Amino acid sequence: MEKQYFASIPTKYNGIQFRSRLEARWACFFDLCKWRWEYESIDLKGWIPDFVLIGKTQQILVEVKPFFSITEFDETIKKNEKAQELSNTTYEMLYLGAIMPQSKESYPTLGWLSECMTGNNLKREWCTEEALLGYKVTSSNKYDFDFFHSYQSYKYRLSDIYDGNGHLSTYYNNSVNIIKSVTEAWIEAGNYVQWKKE
Repeated sequence: MEKQYFASIPTKYNGIQFRSRLEARWACFFDLCKWRWEYESIDLKGWIPDFVLIGKTQQILVEVKPFFSITEFDETIKKNEKAQELSNTTYEMLYLGAIMPQSKESYPTLGWLSECMTGNNLKREWCTEEALLGYKVTSSNKYDFDFFHSYQSYKYRLSDIYDGNGHLSTYYNNSVNIIKSVTEAWIEAGNYVQWKKE
């Protein structure tokens, strides 16, 4: 089946001219979540990530595409892994699509996260799985989320909170509330970039 591509609508948000409305919507969503980010701030060999999310101890590279499933990202993932290899970097990579994907287990999902591991032969191996959303343990604010890898390291990527599986209890116990809050934030971001004039 041939891939369909959609025309981008350049959109200004928060004083920044984005290449597409989808990128602007994700930027607005990041702001609602109180995440620090920069737009197209670094160049790797063969790849300029759309965003860099700035966490407490690490930066995560972000690629935004008008895709609806992880399989649509296959070529992009290979290209970005190659760019990291050429640039001698191993940043984690977050892939965000046109919608908030639904997890196989009906948990709130942000997108897909690639984590680099070194195998027994010292070769880089990337593991790309769902990026699951949860509340920060210390948080009581609306839309104050963080995310973790559904298969590898469970630590929250931005706040760096990790206590085995303990931090996941907040997520499991409030999964219905989190799904509702994530949906509200995603809709609010969409409305803002579509209807608010800069």
